[in-house]
Amino acid sequence: MKSQTPKVLHEVCGLPILGHVLSTVKEVKPQQSLVVIGHQKELVKQYINSEYPKVQTVVQTKQLGTGHAVQTALASLKSVKGLVLVLASDTPLLSSQTLNQLVKAAKTSKAAVLTADFPDPTGYGRIIKDEDKVLRIVEHKDASSEELEISEINTGVYVFDADLLKQAVSTAVVCDNYLEALGINDQAQLAEVQRIKQQQINEHWMLQGVTMRNPETVIIDLTVSLASGVFLDTNTHLIGNTSVDSGSHIGPDSLIVDSKVGESTRVIKSTLDEAVVGNNCAVGPYTYLRPGTKLKDGVKAGAYVEIKNSMLVAPVKIGDGAYTAAGSVITENVPAGALGVERTKQRNIDGWTIRKRPNSPYSKSVKKGTKKTKTKTKAKVTKPAKKKTKNAKKQTPPKKKKK
Repeated sequence: MKSQTPKVLHEVCGLPILGHVLSTVKEVKPQQSLVVIGHQKELVKQYINSEYPKVQTVVQTKQLGTGHAVQTALASLKSVKGLVLVLASDTPLLSSQTLNQLVKAAKTSKAAVLTADFPDPTGYGRIIKDEDKVLRIVEHKDASSEELEISEINTGVYVFDADLLKQAVSTAVVCDNYLEALGINDQAQLAEVQRIKQQQINEHWMLQGVTMRNPETVIIDLTVSLASGVFLDTNTHLIGNTSVDSGSHIGPDSLIVDSKVGESTRVIKSTLDEAVVGNNCAVGPYTYLRPGTKLKDGVKAGAYVEIKNSMLVAPVKIGDGAYTAAGSVITENVPAGALGVERTKQRNIDGWTIRKRPNSPYSKSVKKGTKKTKTKTKAKVTKPAKKKTKNAKKQTPPKKKKK
């Protein structure tokens, strides 16, 4: 891979390659799962412990092939009974349906291998058969010219009876879709698997009632949640733990990361990062909602607006070039070029953008005369009323003495 990241930790549609494999294996419901680790083992082990704490790991000190890895795994277990599923960790397109089919076949034959008919089998081991019985598996470099004509290849996925691991494989199960057997050994193969997986994800959501104008340009991570009735326009990217509710229109040219979008909301040519947007909102174009932003129902964040760690409560309008202070709950309109600050009672500072952000697009447009600014009005100064002073004592004339 020519990368500092371990191969199995490279991501496909928002999930590491190993995560795809372990999630698929989990659906097969094995009694126990074990991963043999070697190269950059600490990083791989850290990921497994964090995301799949029930999965055990065992270290293979020398990478001597699949057979040695299986021996290493079995040696770490006290006792193994029943069927053992063996597969590579770089096959993120494998489905649980295919694995269950292989396990079912192995229950009668005691040993089975998953094969696939590849259009171009170059580099893969060939399956040599006598009718339906597997005779042997020949690696590409060891195959004769006649054997190289065979298109059925070994995917590296096996099921054995634990007591018969040393015996030859006798049954082959052909994978219905050869793409499931694609492995990853370089960045080009990673990109190809990413493309295939993304196509599968997009098709899944379209079958669930999500409309896509141009599916080839839509990126959706495996962790994203969408409701039926959502419309995804061209060049829309939904990343991480993002959810979009019914009736919302996202795009074109929009990026939403770890954010929640309510019902019937429109997001156009904008970026949302760890933001929460309510129902019936309008965002964009060219709007940036940064972490901590919350828009209540009915809020409109117009063109060239940037909001961070603030809450807007509709009905409210934020003027061109206006700013809102971090942590503010904005309940009143903020005029163009003003800074909206809310701590106890909101106050708008007229002309703040021109004075403090003279190089902003809004300030430049004002200088060119393309924008009108609100004229300054002198604040009325009310002098405090003078306090009335009371005489300490009223002077009364002395009483006359009686003669």
